[in-house]
Amino acid sequence: MIFLDEHHVAGERLRQIRAEIAALDAERAELERAPLSLAEVEQRIRQEVARIVQYALGNLRDQAIRPSRDLQTPRLDVTAEMLVALDPEGFVEKAMAYLRSRTPKNIDPAKREKRLAENTKQRAELEEAEEREVLALEAEGYYVVRRADVDPRLVERIWTEDAA
Repeated sequence: MIFLDEHHVAGERLRQIRAEIAALDAERAELERAPLSLAEVEQRIRQEVARIVQYALGNLRDQAIRPSRDLQTPRLDVTAEMLVALDPEGFVEKAMAYLRSRTPKNIDPAKREKRLAENTKQRAELEEAEEREVLALEAEGYYVVRRADVDPRLVERIWTEDAA
């Protein structure tokens, strides 16, 4: 058996497939790290505002103003949460206006999901092509080291198909 190193001519196609897999992995990582779209940011702000309103208005009700003998009202602690709770929709609108004026165009969430699905499909096709190339090289008498993250079910499926 001949050990197939990185520079052997017989492994050119295998190196090309592995380079394409690495490029897909880099693209997937970039898509996953991409900033949220403004729609996603707005959705998260709305969720957070709804949570804030729940407890902040409770604090406001707890601070009922009761007159004292000297006709002075007790101190009212105004918090940022309380201000958000008093006008949640106004806060969301102002926050989104601020973000729209300062945020570059981000990838649409639907496009991101579509691209991630395409990436997954392409990677599966390349992994299958890679395993078939490995089997062809092994049939020629080469010893090929598989990638550590190869799905063993894929390897078993291809071996089973080739044996049949």
